[in-house]
Amino acid sequence: MNASTACFRHGRGGAPAPYWLAISIAQLSGIRLVLLDRFDVLQPPARPQALKLLLTLTCSGDLDSAVMAETMRGPMAKVPAGIQQVCIQGGVIRDLKQA
Repeated sequence: MNASTACFRHGRGGAPAPYWLAISIAQLSGIRLVLLDRFDVLQPPARPQALKLLLTLTCSGDLDSAVMAETMRGPMAKVPAGIQQVCIQGGVIRDLKQA
């Protein structure tokens, strides 16, 4: 799969260009892992679109894993299926599902 195929196959949706670049590199390199930071600075309407995109790519097997980082005021009230939410505070990782 080439970068243009990746973009057109999955639609551009609301994901910003750096996300598409990271996804294309993950697919073209064969690593199939994408790490995305600054999710919290996306416009609020774009956040669910970006989550849906990454869930679609992981569920279809185009990506093995996607890690999104953001600064949050608190845990998400409703965590979509297929997503694990963790908190890193003071260098300690907590699974919020078990907190």
